[in-house]
Amino acid sequence: MITCQGALANDIGEVMDKAKQGSAISQYILATEYQYGLGGLIEDDAEAIKWMRKSALQGTAIAQYNLGLMLANGEGTPKNYAKAMEWLIKSANQGYLEGQTTLGRVYAAGEITPTDHKQAIYWLSKAARQGDSYAQSELAWSFRFVGNKIGAYSWWSIAVTEGYSFVNKWLNEVESEMTLEQIAQAQALAAQCYESNYKDCD
Repeated sequence: MITCQGALANDIGEVMDKAKQGSAISQYILATEYQYGLGGLIEDDAEAIKWMRKSALQGTAIAQYNLGLMLANGEGTPKNYAKAMEWLIKSANQGYLEGQTTLGRVYAAGEITPTDHKQAIYWLSKAARQGDSYAQSELAWSFRFVGNKIGAYSWWSIAVTEGYSFVNKWLNEVESEMTLEQIAQAQALAAQCYESNYKDCD
């Protein structure tokens, strides 16, 4: 799993006061500072997850995402994959890019939930359409895994266009297995998707 994202507060006393008063963003910042021992606080996973949960319960997408990771990794609490998935899904449903990408990767790899390539493609598609090159490459891999060479080619092609040039080797590999007609179809799909600013990618 990837590391939780954090923020550094300038005045921990003020942040703590606001967190206790119910400020969701302050609760998130306080959780992060406890998690990493920032702002003069001693690292404390139990306090970190307590405040992360408070912020997540108020609907803060990044807190929901990080709470999901903490539950999956067993930080400040016993590992709970089912609850981790619940919070990752909540974050992803709010459109949070990291939540969507991580959820797609989890479903693709079967890390904390049974492998489900349909769900992997669903969530990675959402992240890819936010213009994230990493998600685009991961989506291409998912299409490749299920045998959809056109989908794989089109998304690797888009990732290259976005500057993710090292995936050229995988693009060339899948291209070598495709007919000229399939390549033309994939190129047209990639152009349509990219030129529509990811609004028309099907």
